[in-house]
Amino acid sequence: MNCSGAGSQQIDPDYLDALLDAVPHKGQSFTYTHYPWPLWADKLAQGRTVINFSADTLKKAFDAFKSAVPAVVVLPPGAWSNGKSASAEGVPVVRCPAEYRAGLGCRDCGNGDPLCARLDRQFIIGFTAHGAGTKKAADPAVRGGCYAHGGNVRLHWDATSTADQPDETDG
Repeated sequence: MNCSGAGSQQIDPDYLDALLDAVPHKGQSFTYTHYPWPLWADKLAQGRTVINFSADTLKKAFDAFKSAVPAVVVLPPGAWSNGKSASAEGVPVVRCPAEYRAGLGCRDCGNGDPLCARLDRQFIIGFTAHGAGTKKAADPAVRGGCYAHGGNVRLHWDATSTADQPDETDG
């Protein structure tokens, strides 16, 4: 994910291949990253882990979408026109259903076909900013509206990005 900016600035090809192949039998796998999508998008394929480009702005999400890269973005609470959708240059931005449907999580999303696990989707997925990231997400000039920029995910990233690494790759 690398939202801290610390750690490697290059993708480990062995790890990327292991991640892409980490799909359970008859299952799905997906993740999110801030790494620039031109560095990994050519590896995306049906039947592999779907990597979602976690864009800092709607414009960046739209740019990834135009290149057939699954994209997600964090938006301020007022961005949803009907509580469930928005748009970026005419492309639908579908709000994560777990945000407005009680008891719904990734496992139940899309009737067992989670939106974030769909490689060839015709929309961008949006998450609503909350907590400390709300103001940052409302200002496209400020980086840091990502849900993982703070909290437990950030603590984990900081710990792993500064840890001594063995000679072998994570892959």
